[in-house]
Amino acid sequence: LPGTASREARATALEGAGGIHYWMGDMSAARRFYQECLEIRRSIGDPQGAADALYNLGFATLYEERDRPSGERAREVFREALDAFRALGDRAGTARALWAIADATYVIQDYEEVLPPLREGLKIQRELGNRFDVAWSLFIEGLSLLNLGRPAEARPSLQEALSIFSEANDVSGIPLLLWGFSAVATVEGDGPRAVLLAASAAAAEASTGLGLVGINEQVEVWEDRGRALVTAEEHDRLWQEGLGMTTEDAVALALS
Repeated sequence: LPGTASREARATALEGAGGIHYWMGDMSAARRFYQECLEIRRSIGDPQGAADALYNLGFATLYEERDRPSGERAREVFREALDAFRALGDRAGTARALWAIADATYVIQDYEEVLPPLREGLKIQRELGNRFDVAWSLFIEGLSLLNLGRPAEARPSLQEALSIFSEANDVSGIPLLLWGFSAVATVEGDGPRAVLLAASAAAAEASTGLGLVGINEQVEVWEDRGRALVTAEEHDRLWQEGLGMTTEDAVALALS
């Protein structure tokens, strides 16, 4: 309702709408909603709400184009959010902003630079017991280590992250972690496992209406590498088998 008397209520609705579009992978719409939310919260003098809105806007900015320029822009937004959270004394927000800076750094493939802010934030998240934030940080840590050619170090981070998401039945994280384990299997040269987990990730995401796996360009790169480890006939058979797996069975396969 553009004419609503409560601008605070409108900002809350915009944040919710932005969140729905973000998880569906519609970043252009998410960015528009988050931008208006930020403008309202600034105009009504809500510093906590504005910090949260900056954090949200950064992710929509990051994933709308998923290239180095958008990554650099997103990092600036996240740094502004970090300064705002620190000024408020918000340790949870500070930790999330540090993770967000690391995530943007991961997207632009500066993998060595991912780990310092990520681990600074992860330490705070563990102290606060914020398991959702811990799991997402571990996910990015695992992928960064994997891209640095350190799969043995990546596996424990991804295992802990998937365990947290699985225990909570958190459908936002499970598909991405299944894909992460497919990438690990690819690096380890286990083609059948890589294909099964990639297919199960696609099936898990399709069943939820989420869209974050599909917009990740690295997914296609890793899937192509996994496909090269098996014959075309094996790939088609394994892919169909993976599509038919339950999420529970796919998680068990990833963690085994």
